Amino acid sequence: MPEAVLPGGCEALLGDESLTAAIGAFDITPPSELWHVGFETVGGVECTLTAPESWARVFVLPEEEAAAIAESYRDPVCAQVYDDVECTAAGSAGEAWILVMSSIGYVSADTPTAVPARLLALRDALVVRFDGAESAGVDSSATTAALPLDCEGIAARLDVGTLLDSAEIYESRIEEGPGPLARRLADALGTSGRCDWSELDDFREFGLVVFPDAHWAWDRESEALAGSTQTTVAGHPARVTEMAGGRQSVLVSGGTNLLWVSGARLPDGAVVDAASAYLG
Repeated sequence: MPEAVLPGGCEALLGDESLTAAIGAFDITPPSELWHVGFETVGGVECTLTAPESWARVFVLPEEEAAAIAESYRDPVCAQVYDDVECTAAGSAGEAWILVMSSIGYVSADTPTAVPARLLALRDALVVRFDGAESAGVDSSATTAALPLDCEGIAARLDVGTLLDSAEIYESRIEEGPGPLARRLADALGTSGRCDWSELDDFREFGLVVFPDAHWAWDRESEALAGSTQTTVAGHPARVTEMAGGRQSVLVSGGTNLLWVSGARLPDGAVVDAASAYLG
């Protein structure tokens, strides 16, 4: 497991008096999607601090790993993201880079445009907490993923048009807005690579995500997939999950990487077949 810039992970923040003074007594909510694996692979952490009257998502990364995104978050700002307002504030301490984010609801005439004082106070408290932090993470191992992924080549190899049973394919997910901040950060950092396709007649969609060098997380993440079915894909251990709305996914320990393939309204077994074709 990679060495973390925050030893003990986010649980180590519980009870911190300066953080409690900033946002109130809080609990830690672990991330619910896989993007945190990308952060942890390079020594970072992601979690949500939830207090009775506020919440904030926290990302802490080794400063050298965050260089690709730090300038984009240099100034505290609230910005409209689809029909929501997303506020962010970043800071550096020692060799750690810190980003905090909170949402302040739908856009309306009464929506504030200034970053909430609580979020700035939390950022400042985290900067103090990490003052003197040393760099962390692991040296990148040999990976089978070259980022960015060649989505056009992958689409041809997997015959995505046939998979989605449509002559008109869109190179995007069916969703509102640019997607969650964690996913956008992981993609920008190069800790994940993704390709997505969809069609709009029957709203079928298909996508795959590669987490380079993240094989270390296989045991933990596969065990966390409650209700999943264990299988093998192209000789690699895998877990298949059936979800509501006709969505399927398969998580595969593919060599040095993790591979996550998912789709909606596809034939049974389609995501497993696609993952096998990709790895093959």
